Amino acid sequence: MTIQHTDDKATIGKKIISLLLVLTLLITGIQTDASASSATNYSFGRVSIGGLNVRNSVGGQTLIQLDRNIVVQVLQTLTDSNSVNWLAIYYSPTSTTGYVQASYITLMSQTESNAYAASNPGAISPTSITSSVNGVNPNDILGYVETIASGVNLREKANGGVIGKIDRAQTFPYTKKETAGGYNWFRVYSQQYGFGYLRADFVKETAITSSTLPSVPVAPAPSTFGSITMTTDKVNVRATAAQHGTRIGKVFINTVLILLEAPVQNQGYTWYKISANGVTGYVRGDMARFNNDASGAPPS
Repeated sequence: MTIQHTDDKATIGKKIISLLLVLTLLITGIQTDASASSATNYSFGRVSIGGLNVRNSVGGQTLIQLDRNIVVQVLQTLTDSNSVNWLAIYYSPTSTTGYVQASYITLMSQTESNAYAASNPGAISPTSITSSVNGVNPNDILGYVETIASGVNLREKANGGVIGKIDRAQTFPYTKKETAGGYNWFRVYSQQYGFGYLRADFVKETAITSSTLPSVPVAPAPSTFGSITMTTDKVNVRATAAQHGTRIGKVFINTVLILLEAPVQNQGYTWYKISANGVTGYVRGDMARFNNDASGAPPS
């Protein structure tokens, strides 16, 4: 009986040791999983062409150019008004944060990105995504403006080229006031387009807490042929008044456009000749609403 009692003790001891080992493994696994779940995920990609422009905003001015196979951190994805995808990126050797077209970046997998970040900690943007992409120092913000019309042009510089269209009642921080082309301008930051300029007569200074402001309609300049308001977004502007005419640009919903000549009929459609965003061409009449502000009657 004594021998049997000794064997029982030995068996119990082994079971206790086994249980302790299992508990240790379980605890270690839980800690490992917790560490893995709390780890920061990063996104990196390689430049797929030579001489890639890194811009100060979507479609903006070039800051630097990057060679093929350069690795950059991807901070944010964006889509512009022409449905082109962009990436906000960080390039550590020059501490540059800017924007590139997404089609020119080959993204790494999540595993590859995290491994790259672990072995190259200097490649990680030193600031948060919001502050690095926005590039707005709170101390630089002079106030806020809100658009009081639809289809307001956001320009790359005061009186410069158009980089986007802004809807009514959109609020932006501004960092500077300028005068150019006989107008006053606000330098604002747009989450979609980056920095740009809004004409002062299309915005109103407001508090950031303000939700809406009274709407002020756009008053088109007098025209013999009247004006139209686009009722469809991203409408093709064509070189000729034809369904298969060459596409030379786009106009956006709620944009008010002056007619340059009397409407024409072709291929079962009414066509309006307009000028917008640096191009002159035709838009289909079923994509717009005629505004009865001409000296003559609206087209039938």
